[in-house]
Amino acid sequence: MTAIDLLQTLARGEDSRHQFKRDATNADGMAAELAAFANSGGGTVFLGVADDGSIAGLDAAAVRRLNQLISNAASQHVRPPLHPQTHNVQTAQGLVLVVSVADGLNKPYMDLQGRVWVKSGADKRHVTAREEMQRMFQRGGLLQADQVPVRNATVADIDERAFGRYFERRYGQSLSAAGLPVAQLMENLQLAQGGVPNLAGVLLFGKHPQRLLPVCQMGAVWFPGTQLGDTRYLDSENIDGPLDEQFERGMAFLKRSLHKVQAGRGCKQIRTGVSNRRNQVLAEHAAHILPYRGMGTGVPRALNAWPKIDLVDEPEINQFRAVVWRTVASTEQVTGQVTGQVSGQVTPQVVRLLSVMMDEHNRSELQTLLSLKHRDSFVASYLQPALAAGLVEMTIPEKPQSSKQKYRLTAAGRAYAGRGDGHVNEPA
Repeated sequence: MTAIDLLQTLARGEDSRHQFKRDATNADGMAAELAAFANSGGGTVFLGVADDGSIAGLDAAAVRRLNQLISNAASQHVRPPLHPQTHNVQTAQGLVLVVSVADGLNKPYMDLQGRVWVKSGADKRHVTAREEMQRMFQRGGLLQADQVPVRNATVADIDERAFGRYFERRYGQSLSAAGLPVAQLMENLQLAQGGVPNLAGVLLFGKHPQRLLPVCQMGAVWFPGTQLGDTRYLDSENIDGPLDEQFERGMAFLKRSLHKVQAGRGCKQIRTGVSNRRNQVLAEHAAHILPYRGMGTGVPRALNAWPKIDLVDEPEINQFRAVVWRTVASTEQVTGQVTGQVSGQVTPQVVRLLSVMMDEHNRSELQTLLSLKHRDSFVASYLQPALAAGLVEMTIPEKPQSSKQKYRLTAAGRAYAGRGDGHVNEPA
């Protein structure tokens, strides 16, 4: 860094990457600054600079003293030790000692009191939130979330028959032949600790996992359009149970929602098939329970089958988001629906539904007109496809679950029939 570079940097003021100090005399205080930068992406400390960015300058003796202080703080007062780089810049007011701290590879870094510091704007703060601390330990490979014992859980919360089936399938012997209690077997398989099932054990083999882990469930919503904030939706379901049951019900929701073939046909590492196994124990056992084909191959296979998938990295919450784009229907298909030409996307069930809609009807009335007894079958096969096709609409779209909700033909639904009175003739 030249004197000109230094002046330009100081003119921009302090921020999360740049800290100004006129002097330093305390190794613990310097250790906290270094640890905060290492935990927060790295940064630079400028010694010999006032808080307002003006250069106070240091003499040669002060630089020697500060170098010794920094070395002592980084090696003796930070755990694990850090290795900052120092650089002296000559200015008209004296020397400025520039201390560069790289983003740490072994987070979290702590001071001698065991405190974890991170940058908060131009200042630093002490991490006290348990969730934030757990994420930092997890990123550093010191803690795996799936191995954390579940509070209030006991072996009585485990479905012994489900665990027994898995154990016999995986290891070729029954639980009785193993000659050990279930608690010990689970501990041997890293599914429990000290007799307490961990998160992986409860999610895979719990009788009622959401009683102990209420956030570990899937929330599925099917809504028209592309805006997540849309007030309309066609179907929703809270999917709970053990992990294998959630998988089966989640896939069932997708299959009944995407009821027709769609028109047309650290994420960089994930895209290339490099597996990032954040939950080692869960992945190890789930691979033998769920229909996995191999660790790290799922995303490449998905991209090969459907290239229009965006992977959005969200490192601040230790996850990434997958956005699967649907192809917009062609103009010919839309025109076909409006002019009354029977589109391949309109099923016979939808045509039947349109044929009985004379005015506004609630769900129960429509089921009676169609002589259908089962609500779920009617909603999945008749009502939802008609809503998705834009042939039927809700009378109270802002309140999909209203007890007063009714349904009626849209303009496209009436046009589909080739008539203006709302009647649709069924195909012969």
